[in-house]
Amino acid sequence: MADYNDKVVVCWGENTIGAMSMTVSQATAEVFLTALRALPEEERQAVLTRIVEDEQWREDLKDLAVFSQRRNESARPFREFLEEHGS
Repeated sequence: MADYNDKVVVCWGENTIGAMSMTVSQATAEVFLTALRALPEEERQAVLTRIVEDEQWREDLKDLAVFSQRRNESARPFREFLEEHGS
């Protein structure tokens, strides 16, 4: 069975300038987000509410938010972090 998750998909359309290269996972995410944005506000809120009600997804979203906020910070050794936080 073929594994398409690491293949590149080329997409183009009336809302795209030129062609975009992305993985199958990225293309799937783009289709999902496009559909989510197209929902009426009440339905979109219902989907988002269901996502944040799921404990694991909520924790994943929190982690992603922290990663996004701190992406420009310089890296440091993990042992240094542990020393600062008493672990």
